[in-house]
Amino acid sequence: MMRVGLALLWVLAVRAAAQAELHPVLRACLVLPVLSFFPGYLLLRVLRVRVGGADMIPFAIALSWAILIASGFVLHAFQALSEEGWFAATGTTMVVLAVAAAAMPGPAPQPPTPLPRIDGLAIAGLAVAAGLAVGAVALAVWQAGNDRPFEILEFWMVEGSQPRELLIGMRNGDLDERHVRLEVRGVGRLIHSEPAMVLEPGQTVQRIVRVPFRDTGSAERISAVLLGEGDRILRHTHMTIGEAREPGRIGMEAGR
Repeated sequence: MMRVGLALLWVLAVRAAAQAELHPVLRACLVLPVLSFFPGYLLLRVLRVRVGGADMIPFAIALSWAILIASGFVLHAFQALSEEGWFAATGTTMVVLAVAAAAMPGPAPQPPTPLPRIDGLAIAGLAVAAGLAVGAVALAVWQAGNDRPFEILEFWMVEGSQPRELLIGMRNGDLDERHVRLEVRGVGRLIHSEPAMVLEPGQTVQRIVRVPFRDTGSAERISAVLLGEGDRILRHTHMTIGEAREPGRIGMEAGR
């Protein structure tokens, strides 16, 4: 039963490390070596496969990866690919295999057929393949995080509930925060200006701007400009106020 106790102790240690919010590198050192060897080792014990010496290591590692891949498919089917899902799946697998290995009877009267020996070249090939797989995944994650060809920054302006009132909104749909500044301009005048602010990822900000009357009572084209760092224009939209709309006429243009 010592294997069962060690498996439960490891599960509790992983849970405590997650709640303590340890550094990801320390948590990986606690989780990856165990999950890369012991599930396969316990499965060999359950299946009563006798492999001795260094020959057991590659078989245990390969079986452990197969168990993890199968767990990932199950979690995906139940839409539980999260930290809690992986913790429940791997912890349950370790405990179940440890209990099954402890409950297995003694060795069979006839020894099972031994597995073929694996030489050093095969072990080296497995290590190279594992390194290439980890590198490919790391490269894909890096590219997904840095290669974003489209900027998701929404900007709009509509009429408010009161006359000569404008409702201006912006939403940062990107993964990074943005430093932006809002200006509202009329014909030959600056109507509204704000200092720079930070738009967090997923944040939506709205402003209500009151447009004062001019000396002349003619219509006026109002422009809303969203500026970035170095006063670079990120988005721009405009509308005309102070005139009656004609049927079929577009009174506002979408932000660019």
